[in-house]
Amino acid sequence: MKRVRDILLAVVAVMVAVACGESRHISNTHKQAEAVMQEYPDSALTLLQAINPDELTTDRGRAMHALLLSQAYDKNYIDLTDDSLISIAVDYFAPTNEHHYAMLAHYYHGRVLQNAKAYIEAMLAYEQAKGHIDYVDDYKLKGLLFSQVGEMFFYNMDYPKSIESYKTAYDFYDKGGFIAHRNFALYDLGEAYFGNADYFNSEKYLNQALKNAIDANDRVLAEVSKKALLAVYVQTKRTDKAFDLFKELSLNVANVAESSSYLGIVAVMYAQMRNSEMSDRYMKKAWEISSNSNDSITLFYRAASCNYFLGHINSAWQNNLKGYNLQSTLLRQTLQQPLVTIQRDYLDQKNKVIVAEKKLQQIYTIIVLGIIISLIVGLFIYVQNKRKKDNAKYARLQKMLEWQNLNSREQFNKNKEAILYLEKQLVQTVDKNSNLKIELKQKTVELAEANKLIQQQLHLKELAETNIRSSEIYKMIGDYISQSKAITNLKDWYRIFDLIDSFYPHFRDTLYSLCRISEIEIKVCVLIKIGFTPTEIAILTSSSKSNISSIRSRLYTKIFKKTGVSKDLDDFILSL
Repeated sequence: MKRVRDILLAVVAVMVAVACGESRHISNTHKQAEAVMQEYPDSALTLLQAINPDELTTDRGRAMHALLLSQAYDKNYIDLTDDSLISIAVDYFAPTNEHHYAMLAHYYHGRVLQNAKAYIEAMLAYEQAKGHIDYVDDYKLKGLLFSQVGEMFFYNMDYPKSIESYKTAYDFYDKGGFIAHRNFALYDLGEAYFGNADYFNSEKYLNQALKNAIDANDRVLAEVSKKALLAVYVQTKRTDKAFDLFKELSLNVANVAESSSYLGIVAVMYAQMRNSEMSDRYMKKAWEISSNSNDSITLFYRAASCNYFLGHINSAWQNNLKGYNLQSTLLRQTLQQPLVTIQRDYLDQKNKVIVAEKKLQQIYTIIVLGIIISLIVGLFIYVQNKRKKDNAKYARLQKMLEWQNLNSREQFNKNKEAILYLEKQLVQTVDKNSNLKIELKQKTVELAEANKLIQQQLHLKELAETNIRSSEIYKMIGDYISQSKAITNLKDWYRIFDLIDSFYPHFRDTLYSLCRISEIEIKVCVLIKIGFTPTEIAILTSSSKSNISSIRSRLYTKIFKKTGVSKDLDDFILSL
């Protein structure tokens, strides 16, 4: 037995030695790749790709390899769109106290999701990266994080938040002494201010970026800053200054590929100079190289400006409308992504991280869970007992109802008449026959309780019939709800109003008689009447939840100020 044990121990020792040898070799390669990642990312990628994934024998080794490889791909401008690789690093580092690697993992997870155009998920990944920012001294990584957040807001045309993020990125770059990144942050700020129509600050930051670029001999930054300044000059109608800058740019060898936005602004410049031929030429070229919806939005607005300066007012109006409609569609698609599901997943993961980081609180957690379970059990017992009592009461009343054959509205009215008669008898039997008086009282109470039950049954029947009738409306609106689309077609709204009028003939007339009510308010009332939630109402009316809350508050004030009745708005609308 002892001999077998010695053999097993020897085998285990050999396996550990081999495993440690493999881990040391891979660990050294990872360290080398990490050391050269910033200055020589191509060399880092070569080192990492030389590692056989089958040699990664530990969870940490696999996580570090996934993180460094994702970083190397990103720095070599290889845009990954599948997050399966970086997720290995996120799953391992997120629950640990290795905040630098955890922040890197979340950051590159955001980059991959951003490449995949999953913008909301990417933003949540960046938010998770921010959770480690106070524990990390890497100012460059902090700056990169806020630069990406600023880019996300810029892409979705939320320019105030984009400006705020770019300013934070600038501060981190400045603290860390990363001059080139800091100078590009100035350029980003200039572009964000331009998008926000703050041309004074846009020009200020772009001029500073240009000055710094010239001092640092950064030709790329100098060129993009000049092109952005040209847009500011055109937008502020300083056409002569814009044209001088355009000639200067045209004389130099281009370091940056032409963008559709730049070509579009050149077209506007020529339109301001009343040169329709050159304006058309540059606008045509801009459309040829446009690649996404954001480019198209910008070019529609540029085309509208060209039309305006060239005196084509109708075409200007048409292009402006196209730009507005496309912008509205793009924003609506962004807002209609499954925010609730994403946020719930994010909070679940965050909770797991917190639990993993605070293992010392496990005893406290168990105690709390024990208390909660006890409360749930107690509540369950209470509910069960109450249900038994209610069932017994219901059975007694049901028996009494069957005995008296009280199963219709006609019988309900007869009972009311009987109650009135008994009450009169009670008055007449005072001080005459106490036993008779007790019997009359008992019968009166029994009839009243029976009538309550009839009333409940009639109400439930009415609700059931209403649900059956309103199913036609649900079927009609079902496609809108399933696709999270707003009802923008007036014909559909008229159809809904016709259906409501057929189900509840006096509903809308009653509302109009109570107070002055707007079109959006009557839509909200109708949707409440049908039974939709505030979130669904917000989607169907193309409004925000906060706007729906404001409308409901306004309705409450209007209706109850007029009627003098204080009750729940939904209950009041459902009762009409």
